Amino acid sequence: GGEAPQPSSSKSKNDATAFDTADDDVESKETTYTSLIQQYLDVMCMDNATFLAERLVAFSQTSHSIYLLALCYYRSGWPKRAQTVLQDCPIVTKTPSMQYLLAKCYYDTNQFGPAEEALLEQCRDDYSMAMSSATTSEGGRSSKAIRGEKPTMHQWILSTTPCPVPNGAVGLELLGKICRKSNRKHLAA
Repeated sequence: GGEAPQPSSSKSKNDATAFDTADDDVESKETTYTSLIQQYLDVMCMDNATFLAERLVAFSQTSHSIYLLALCYYRSGWPKRAQTVLQDCPIVTKTPSMQYLLAKCYYDTNQFGPAEEALLEQCRDDYSMAMSSATTSEGGRSSKAIRGEKPTMHQWILSTTPCPVPNGAVGLELLGKICRKSNRKHLAA
């Protein structure tokens, strides 16, 4: 009787279940953290919201967790800290909300060039694709031809539906403020 004990098949099933449960646990923790952070933001408990957002990013670096942390810093009156979080974000493609918040951080620290770039970075790519396309419809966005001429990027932005600027009308308002502050009032109108 010198046979080594064989692992039972039920143990390997339990291990797989434990792994699946761990994935569910991660999602559950992220959902719980997000809910608590939002609740604290709603009642202006910035210290608590920030603390939890920092823990969430340490636990799981997703675009949503990074955005929440930056939002907490911004609402706490720390736009430079929020800017750093968003600039150093390991997420390759930033969400429109992240781009808008980054632009707000730059604007609030009087960095108007970078603020404009944060708002228009994706627009430039979309504009180039739309102008190189032979059709007047690109990716679900329709662009109206202006007097049969190729529209400028600013004309294209204003005539494209939905608005290609992050956060739509609010993003356009911020872009107008940037143009006014940088003495380009003709573009701000």
